[in-house]
Amino acid sequence: MVFTPSPGGVASGLASYLASLGKKDAASEYLWFGWPGTVVKNELKDKVIKEANKHQTYPVFLDKQELDGFYNGFSNKTLWPLFHYFTSLVEYNEDNWQAYQAVNRHYADVIAPRVTASDLIIVHDYQLLLLPGYLRSLKKDLSIGFFLHIPFPSYEIFRLLPTLWREALLQGIIGADVVGFHTYEYQQHFLTSTMRLLGVEHKMGRIDLGERVVKMGTFPFGVDYDKFHQAAKLPAIAKNVASLRQTFQGQKSIFSVDRLDYTKGIANRLLGYERFLKDHPEWHEKVVLIVSSEPSRTDVDQYQQMKRKIDELVGKINGSFGTLSWSPIVYQFTSLSFEGILALFNVSDVALVTPLRDGMNLIAKEFVASRQAPGVLILSEMAGAVKELREAIQINPYDISNIALGIQQALTMPLQEQEARLQAMQARLKTYTITRWAEDMHKALLSARKDRQKKQGRLITRKTQEQLLREYQHSERRLILLDYDGTLVPFTPTPPEAVPDKRTLSLLKRLSDDHKNEVVIISGRDRGILETWFHLPKVSLVAEHGVWKRERQEYYWELLHKFRKDWKKEVLLFLRQWVTRVPVSLIEEKEYSLAWHYRLVEADIAQWAVKELLYELHGLTATIDVEVVHGNKAIEIKSVGANKSAAAQSWLVKKNYDFILALGDDTTDEDVFLTLPQRAYSIKVGQGATAAKYRVTSFVKAHQLLGSLAETLQTEEIDEKQVRLPQLV
Repeated sequence: MVFTPSPGGVASGLASYLASLGKKDAASEYLWFGWPGTVVKNELKDKVIKEANKHQTYPVFLDKQELDGFYNGFSNKTLWPLFHYFTSLVEYNEDNWQAYQAVNRHYADVIAPRVTASDLIIVHDYQLLLLPGYLRSLKKDLSIGFFLHIPFPSYEIFRLLPTLWREALLQGIIGADVVGFHTYEYQQHFLTSTMRLLGVEHKMGRIDLGERVVKMGTFPFGVDYDKFHQAAKLPAIAKNVASLRQTFQGQKSIFSVDRLDYTKGIANRLLGYERFLKDHPEWHEKVVLIVSSEPSRTDVDQYQQMKRKIDELVGKINGSFGTLSWSPIVYQFTSLSFEGILALFNVSDVALVTPLRDGMNLIAKEFVASRQAPGVLILSEMAGAVKELREAIQINPYDISNIALGIQQALTMPLQEQEARLQAMQARLKTYTITRWAEDMHKALLSARKDRQKKQGRLITRKTQEQLLREYQHSERRLILLDYDGTLVPFTPTPPEAVPDKRTLSLLKRLSDDHKNEVVIISGRDRGILETWFHLPKVSLVAEHGVWKRERQEYYWELLHKFRKDWKKEVLLFLRQWVTRVPVSLIEEKEYSLAWHYRLVEADIAQWAVKELLYELHGLTATIDVEVVHGNKAIEIKSVGANKSAAAQSWLVKKNYDFILALGDDTTDEDVFLTLPQRAYSIKVGQGATAAKYRVTSFVKAHQLLGSLAETLQTEEIDEKQVRLPQLV
């Protein structure tokens, strides 16, 4: 039984990082989880596990059927082409999707029992997009990072996946605490997709999920600069370089080394080289293109066809331009050793790296890191590495003429310019190495863990709830202040749909029937709707965020302050223009306030519209005695002084309550939280920053908490699947 290191760039890069830590560093205690690279027979699995553990690895065994559906199928026939924008090659196979889910679950089942909350877990790449979510479902307190080594496509590309698939993949990824990408562009594509497909918004690359925050990060994957730069000086490699220079004496050499894959643009670069030879006959017999193509997925039809096309192009170009003493292309279809690649890096005058789409491209970075003498890098603008290697000659890999021009520019570039460009790129690669990448991911995960612990410290725990119940039971004068939308009922597409159901009304009746309780609903709704919905004489009502109030056992409404409403006509006309400009937005008109709702508006359109509308509203209302409040998917314009704090105060001054509880989810509820005495229980419902002491994750949890007070949930709990919930709770 023989174990060999994985030849992949990720594995070799991380191995360099771990080796750099040394035995004294606590972080050197690590464990790799992964497929062992072959289908292992049942009778050998225990032996493989035992031997693998000696190398700090733990195998995840897959049978041939799982491997075909998960890896060859969904990973490489669906995700790989889609994420690289080759939409015509994407296969939509339900069996492969089922296999992909099953294998990701299998990984989670293998990993979860072997990790604890003190561990830092980093999940790598597109084959395991669901794994962070599955791990989170098994152990909520894990610290999980996820890094995508390929591009994340634009929303318009990603949305081509079936609805259930794309939503599950996004939910899987945000199971992580930290999600990393090579470039800021990929990060923004991901955030756009989560916003438009899941309805999850972000602030500065942070997605607030209530119990925790998912942090986005741009961490360009680096190379072990010193390893490549120093290795190029080794005598064995220097000898190979001298031998190759002798072979190509009197010729400028261009090298092209890549894995056989349709994303690498090998055919296009050959066509670009052919155009260069046509346009510049003066370079005949003075230049050679060294093409090395590493075998990859040779059992897949698409790759076999690609191999035939490349063979044909090489033959055609050599046949058209070659002579007895000169072959324009030297071509080999083989895997090169580390020493062989290093020799090519240093013998060549030009590196031609032209992927049609690439997450990063480490070949370009390795070429720059290894150079001991001036040289020129031609790099596709579609590669993630171009963001760091700005001094390379950038070309459009789909533009054959542009490739030819790039080759001409590279071959005629003065040595002084070559050296200046190379030194600038090398200085950058020295700074952001694979070690720096790993350290940044490590720090981001530690920071995310602290933030999660701090955030979860405010969640209502069993201990806190028991204390709350004890104080409730031993109190005689209780005040319960409740928001409505998002607290007692879930948000609905339009305001009129948020009618309280029987369960909610029953809960409120039970609470208000207790003579010790003063139950107050403080809502932004107008008094007519509240009067229609709540035929509960013992429940007090506040309308329009504090304009009107109706105390229990009363039948008339009291105006809390003399508010003006002569401003409404002008603002209403203005808002109607925005309803026309932004489809499916709507206006809610009340007696002393107006609200523009955009819950049904597409997320990216809403993001633009809200900024513009708020800007224009502040200008319009600058000389009017009104306040503009941005709430949950709504912008409200109301008279200054109409706020929930004033409404709450009107009860607080009446009586010396020995128990106070306030529940709310919106910006307007923060006024109440800030008004309450220190001993009160202020509880934020859902996501977002808050002044409240505690937090519950959804209106369902709010119901359960109130139900424990009213003792109505002893035999019946709310079934979250049977009510309309926010998309993430």
